[in-house]
Amino acid sequence: TPLLSLSSPSPFCPFLCISAPSILPYRIQVVIKYVPYVGDSKRALDEYTSEIFMGGHNTVVVHNTCEDSLLASPIILDLVILTEICQRISMKSEHDKEYGTFHAVLSILSYLLKAPCTPPGTPVVNALFKQRACIENIFRACLGLPPQNHMALEHRVASELAARAEPVERKAALPVKPVKRPHPTKQANGQNGFHDIQNGDGALRKMAKMAA
Repeated sequence: TPLLSLSSPSPFCPFLCISAPSILPYRIQVVIKYVPYVGDSKRALDEYTSEIFMGGHNTVVVHNTCEDSLLASPIILDLVILTEICQRISMKSEHDKEYGTFHAVLSILSYLLKAPCTPPGTPVVNALFKQRACIENIFRACLGLPPQNHMALEHRVASELAARAEPVERKAALPVKPVKRPHPTKQANGQNGFHDIQNGDGALRKMAKMAA
């Protein structure tokens, strides 16, 4: 296998894989080189070239450096947890008498694998988002929730929006009654927190006479 060839004594062992044009409509070339000096550090240089408008080309180059074992450890944990949960799930249709379990080839794990694994004779789904939606809908079914298809036609069709819209009743604004507040000069001293200005003037006059 290619992985065994990487452990050969040669310090620089390239592995070249080229896709056949008869299998894929585009050309893929993958080169893996084993360098003992970097150890667990993964050095990846990815270059994607695609055709654009009027025969042009668009190239995206990505350089990635990380610890390969730390990158794969969470995926291995997710594979174990997801497999253990699927072993607890049993189901049956209206025509089945007994509950059944998933196939031994657990195809929903394809979301966490490089290449999808499916039972013989079943369709292969390579789309990443479809694989994720499959896992989400299975767990929604375990909770009694309908599957999510992301169509949301109830929010896109005009008739559905009109039927769901609730009429808003506009209430007439109530007239605002002016509040009549008593004038402070017309109140006796000590009422409503106001002091009689006239009494105050008189007190000032008395104080002025006493000072004189």
